[in-house]
Amino acid sequence: MSQCEMVDVNFADEFGRTELFISAFFGQMDKVKTLILEGATIDQARSDGATPLFAAAGNGHVNAVKMLLDHGAQVNHRNAIGRTALFNASMYGHVETVRVLINRSAVINIRDCYGQTPYSCAIARGEHDVARFLLASASHG
Repeated sequence: MSQCEMVDVNFADEFGRTELFISAFFGQMDKVKTLILEGATIDQARSDGATPLFAAAGNGHVNAVKMLLDHGAQVNHRNAIGRTALFNASMYGHVETVRVLINRSAVINIRDCYGQTPYSCAIARGEHDVARFLLASASHG
């Protein structure tokens, strides 16, 4: 491979987004898999601390979430305000993604720097199905 053909799979744009972050955001599974196999850093975060797992979880891309977790993404990684991927999935109403994250040891009652939990954020955004699921999971865990 010539030097012109070498690409840094961890290159970040001016917003700190890598190709893996963007591919996870859009649920582009083929690209996510290829980038992981090419050595992309799973938990490379933007300046606000959000990782590819946050991007996939917030958009309900369950398969991308599973793949990232299978390759070592930290389920309880916190962003700059103390939120995890579980907050993103909860706030945007992605019950199946919430289920996957909890089954992979996401902390349910974690608090961000404002004292909010995934449950309180789900309630505030009107995501009642997620809120019910979080309550049921907390009572069984």
